Amino acid sequence: VSSHGTLVRCFQLALSLRDLSLKKE
Repeated sequence: VSSHGTLVRCFQLALSLRDLSLKKE
């Protein structure tokens, strides 16, 4: 079961999107 890996990927993706949003402003 790689649920942890999926969770980490989702977390990193969220951080990337948040970083892009911060850079836009």
